[in-house]
Amino acid sequence: MRVRVILLLLVAVGVGLGTVQLTRQWLADERARMERDAPQPVAVPAPASQFVLVAAHDLPPGHFIIQDDLRWQAWPDDTMAENYILRSGSAGSEAPGPLVGAVVRNSVSTGQPVTENMVVRPGERGFLAAVLTPGMRAISVPVNDTTSVAGFVFPGDRVDLLLTHTVRIAGSHDGGEDPAFRATETILTDVRVLAIDQRLTDPADGPRIPHTATIEVDPREAEMVQVMMQMGALSLSLRSLSPAGSGPPGEETEKPRRQAPSSDPVRSLLTFVQQQLPEGTLLTAPERTFTLDTEVSLLRGLVAAFNAMPRQLDEEAPPEVDAPPSVVVVRGNAGGPST
Repeated sequence: MRVRVILLLLVAVGVGLGTVQLTRQWLADERARMERDAPQPVAVPAPASQFVLVAAHDLPPGHFIIQDDLRWQAWPDDTMAENYILRSGSAGSEAPGPLVGAVVRNSVSTGQPVTENMVVRPGERGFLAAVLTPGMRAISVPVNDTTSVAGFVFPGDRVDLLLTHTVRIAGSHDGGEDPAFRATETILTDVRVLAIDQRLTDPADGPRIPHTATIEVDPREAEMVQVMMQMGALSLSLRSLSPAGSGPPGEETEKPRRQAPSSDPVRSLLTFVQQQLPEGTLLTAPERTFTLDTEVSLLRGLVAAFNAMPRQLDEEAPPEVDAPPSVVVVRGNAGGPST
């Protein structure tokens, strides 16, 4: 009898504890559900009392900043940084122009604040290197009021590079100087102008006659420009801002210029030497390159080929007449030989 009572008490205690545990679990689940379903409080942003200079659209590296690239945007005071550029006046009273004319160092996303350390200004160290397209080179060429389109070429314009030089034709038959003529060739097309003298932005006071123009070329074209400056006079031919083929209907679009064939004299020489060496010997071309004047000027190459052609004499020499054989007769010691 006593054992049964004890068992009943143990069962009752176990049922009570289980009920308490289930009740606690149900209450915890209900509390979590109520907290999850309860409306979240709306975060009230801090009042924006300042306007920050931000990018109006994505700005790539090397981009010249203009007015349309920047705008003023209201910015919360709690996230304001010390290097942000702030507007001093009221809304709409100041144009976003503090950084106009500078060049972007790294990519800037739309709406991102633009600071002084993100750009480089004209005249500052590294400005020209920031303007250059990756893999390109900057080289300066001499110009004057005629060869620079009377000063109307500005940084950012696209030009063609013309070479005026003297071409001589060998083989004069009158004993005088070889005949020569002046020629002009379009050597490089669609070249970007980086700077005119020391100006890297468009001047506000109009054109000015420059003395040097800095252009953007690739390493091979830089060699060609250096050779051209020794061959003759260089001129700039200003190109239109509109792309080729965008003119009125019916107009002939610009045709691509036929380029002069380029040869590599170093590789040609190595090929010849390679043929003279024993089989199995290998030669490699040097990493450095150079440019000859015939590789820059198509006319010089054609004239050089013409000058290398064999020449025919103006007057053919009369054919040689075989002389009759001579006979020598010697008679004793008297007299000399007779024919």
